[in-house]
Amino acid sequence: MAKIAQSLEWASRPFALLDRCARELGDRFTLDLGRDGPFVIVSAPDDVRDVFRADPAVLHAGEGNTVLRRFLGDGSLLLLEEDAHLAERRLVMPAFTQARVRAHLGLIERATRDALTEPPRTVHALRVAAERVSLAVILRVVLGDETPEAAHALEAQLRALLERPGFNLALLHGLDDASPSADARARIAELAAIRALVASILAARRAHPSRLGDGGDLVSMWLEARAPEHDAAIADEILTLVVTGFETTATALSWAGVLLTENVEAAERLAVAAASSEGAAHLYVDAVVREVLRFHPVIPIVGRRVCAPFQLGGLDLPIGTTVAPCIHLAHRRVDSWGDPDAFRPERFLEREPSPYAYFPFGGGARRCVGRELALLELKVALAHRALHGGFSLDDARRVEARRRSVTIAPAARPPRPEEKRDDARRTL
Repeated sequence: MAKIAQSLEWASRPFALLDRCARELGDRFTLDLGRDGPFVIVSAPDDVRDVFRADPAVLHAGEGNTVLRRFLGDGSLLLLEEDAHLAERRLVMPAFTQARVRAHLGLIERATRDALTEPPRTVHALRVAAERVSLAVILRVVLGDETPEAAHALEAQLRALLERPGFNLALLHGLDDASPSADARARIAELAAIRALVASILAARRAHPSRLGDGGDLVSMWLEARAPEHDAAIADEILTLVVTGFETTATALSWAGVLLTENVEAAERLAVAAASSEGAAHLYVDAVVREVLRFHPVIPIVGRRVCAPFQLGGLDLPIGTTVAPCIHLAHRRVDSWGDPDAFRPERFLEREPSPYAYFPFGGGARRCVGRELALLELKVALAHRALHGGFSLDDARRVEARRRSVTIAPAARPPRPEEKRDDARRTL
């Protein structure tokens, strides 16, 4: 029964579960999450360092993401291990260098203007606008401009699946193809349709290969580097980058809107910095983005499956255990941050944190390849909103952290009777 209760709370209120366990059990504790086995949660910088520096043959990050296998496929960068992961990462990384990402600045600015011209008044409205920005950017980076109709179709199908209330990608992990459940059959059919569309995009591009250049998209890079028999693995990578690229960035931008609504002084300073042409002022824009990702990381943990004898600070971890540096808890440690519950972007102007105390994009050899693109999108979007209407979400004070496909996102609960009365008084 305790195992079931723990799994249910992990699925619905992960931050609350993590906070309570840390208060009661300390820097290390174990969660039993059912079919995926025990998770040893760690947050102390020394433990995080030892996990991120461990031999990838001993700690498998791909197996730590196994719940995503049904959706993303065996060829996903998130699921590959050791040499296969390194080879794929080397192929993808040139598309996400600082120079290549900066080449997309005009695209990001256009997408931001199109989606965020009108000030969103609710968390949901901000979320919708943020998804428009992040989807426009990641689809162009991955697919290029040669298949706009297919890109729009892929966007529509993914959103129909991912935005269903209560849905998260881990739910696909347990689906049985022979299940009599109508809902399960519908999810399987939707997934098959999405994969068929991606396969058709690749087949069309194989038939009419695009000309590569400095602005070459990822599909072109993959098709040039790999023979047709690898197209299933390419499809896995397309889904990985599109889904994780749009979902995580949109969630971070949504949290930013909530935090800047609640922290007026930081929002005002952000507007001043965004309006300045001085490089030093723009450091504050960067600091705001980094503080948003510290305060509300979009995923709570990064897992590594123990595949060979491994000792963590004198603790022997059994093979089959998942050891998971906890981003949420590491970002809220008093010994690392002093005042972790305060939203204070200035902390990132004062000193550079340890990569084992601050790791919103993961760490080690598995750090997110799209980090530079996500940071640039967030800086452009927040600067634009700061200069054009600011941040004023009517339901920011009613926000709760909820699971949403691959992330932990803000969602506004319905107002209580006393809150409705307060809202009515403010409008008089």
